[in-house]
Amino acid sequence: YSAGENVEVITAAEKSIHAAQGGSLVEVTAKKLPVRLFPVVAFDQSFAPNAATAASKIPKGENVWISPDSALVVNGPNVIINGLRLNGAAYVDASNGATVIFEEDAIIENAGWAATPFEPSETKSSETMAVRGFTFSERDHANSATWSLLCKEQGTYRISGKGEVKYSA
Repeated sequence: YSAGENVEVITAAEKSIHAAQGGSLVEVTAKKLPVRLFPVVAFDQSFAPNAATAASKIPKGENVWISPDSALVVNGPNVIINGLRLNGAAYVDASNGATVIFEEDAIIENAGWAATPFEPSETKSSETMAVRGFTFSERDHANSATWSLLCKEQGTYRISGKGEVKYSA
């Protein structure tokens, strides 16, 4: 291939599924090639070791909407997502065994992460990052562009409304 050609980074199946769910794609340019991005969702194996487990932990998938340039990272075995409207970036670490429940009305909005193109020669990078040609960085460092929940104590953390967290032991 050469620069200027339309190179698809995601598979046709992923693109079709995302489009069927009403999503649109965000395009950035990395290494002079257009790259279409869709929501970045990373589930640690403690949360979802397989697709069936992931589906059981998101029992009301119709209540989940993630914008095309958003990112969701989930770590921990006891996280349930009953609903979420995400426009930005969210990170949940409940690896200590805490229970986290996203209520149906949970909304998280922030500046989020940007796909930032780079040249591997400009920085130390892993082979994966060098091939990809971009990395993710917070859009607004000064105002915390990532909503984070780091569960330091066991108990139940309920997320509702505009990302409000209620804790009970």
